[in-house]
Amino acid sequence: MPDPRIDLKDPRIAGVLAWLIPGAGHFYQGRHFKGAIYSSCILGLFLTGWAMADWSAVQPPDLRRTTANKTLLLKYTAQLGVGLPSLYSLVQSKRFLSPSNATTTQLDAPVEAEFEGVFLEHLFPAVGNVGDLLQRLRYGHEHPDEDWPLDRGRPAQGHLTLKPVQTDLGTAAIETQFTGTIAGEPRELKLDYATLEEPIRASPHRRVFALAREPASGQPRGILVASIPRPFLNRVGVPMSPREENQLHARHGNFLEIWMVFTWVAGLLNMLAVWDACQGPAYAYGDEPPEEEAPSADGGSSTPAPAASGAVL
Repeated sequence: MPDPRIDLKDPRIAGVLAWLIPGAGHFYQGRHFKGAIYSSCILGLFLTGWAMADWSAVQPPDLRRTTANKTLLLKYTAQLGVGLPSLYSLVQSKRFLSPSNATTTQLDAPVEAEFEGVFLEHLFPAVGNVGDLLQRLRYGHEHPDEDWPLDRGRPAQGHLTLKPVQTDLGTAAIETQFTGTIAGEPRELKLDYATLEEPIRASPHRRVFALAREPASGQPRGILVASIPRPFLNRVGVPMSPREENQLHARHGNFLEIWMVFTWVAGLLNMLAVWDACQGPAYAYGDEPPEEEAPSADGGSSTPAPAASGAVL
């Protein structure tokens, strides 16, 4: 039963606040020490696991395949105990599946970035043009056992400059400039038909695809696949494709499961904090042992010994 010596205020509000943000319900009740402990320990554990797994530990279920992966649903249910941090991934899932999250040939502002990518020869059997390559990559994301064209490209690195422009027909386009090397050799290329990957995806880098031509003759020579930084809020908590999940496991090995356990334990611990916010301490006033008689000094009459006060947690 709730401890009458502790003002829990409205337990329902306290419970909701404690679930949404660990410790918030206790701060609402004026129990600041407990609020600080729960907030730092539970959020610290959750964010540590999330960060160590490249901010990919919190995986919402794929809304397109609600019964495809029951294990993923169970994992996310445990993480959901932390409230707002895990709920954000549901928002990310909706954004990721939105029709507006698509490849584009438009750019809001100029971008300059150093990059490491690959160069695909134009006549390579698996690649015909930028559109063909994008179609193969979409298929490869969902079928990780199939060929991944980017694995066969020649390594490219250097400096990439992207600028929004208008074509002669008045449509938006991206002007691309590349300075760098391909397979360790300096190479000068003219880039056309630049296309940006979806803005929202579980990767810190957003790929840029461009048709590469010889500067003098204009003859197509291949497709340059580079990358630019992706904003943090456009990648954290985003659903991963089967191929991206395989790549995450390959990078972290067995440690990935440890980072995931951190987030699950944090979610389950916060359920105990929610209960404490709603019902108060587990051991409290009213749980004292029965009074015992203490012998008097002359061995005669006795007086009740004072009861031990219950511990308040």
